[in-house]
Amino acid sequence: MSLYPCGVRYVTWTTYLIQFLPKPGLVEPLALPGAPFSHYYAQEPTDEGIIMETEVPVKQLREPNCPFITDKNQLRIQIEWGDSYLLFQSTYHKYDDVVRLHNQQMRKEIATLQAENYSLERQLFSYQKSIAFAHSRGTYSDDLTVVDGRTEDEESYFEGGNYSLGGRSLSTDTEYA
Repeated sequence: MSLYPCGVRYVTWTTYLIQFLPKPGLVEPLALPGAPFSHYYAQEPTDEGIIMETEVPVKQLREPNCPFITDKNQLRIQIEWGDSYLLFQSTYHKYDDVVRLHNQQMRKEIATLQAENYSLERQLFSYQKSIAFAHSRGTYSDDLTVVDGRTEDEESYFEGGNYSLGGRSLSTDTEYA
């Protein structure tokens, strides 16, 4: 009897080569070409392994002070796990990948839309800030109107008590909740 459950596991991941920047403590992940990677694994104690290639030539890795090599002369990578599905049937057809591909495409589309939404929100905030600044600078007027909007000709009519504000404020500021 095997210690591993029968079936196949489907795994996706993205691998990054870590580049150390000149500023101490700063790194920049460089995605490997062909990402995201995926593979089907039989639930067995053996593993065939996966070959992932980079665009960084070996010659560059052997140079002194290479930005990809650590102080301990090691190459550092980062693995970002995507999906991991345990498939209980021992056979898996290529048409079963449709759901996986659709899920991956939708995630990318959602990430793109979220980035676009964030950009538009920042732009809207900038416009609102500009409008508020313009309104604050344009509050002073050179014409001869009274604070409540009446002209001097109308002033004599309103002074006689013929008009009442009805307890309303003269403020034109609007408060938002």
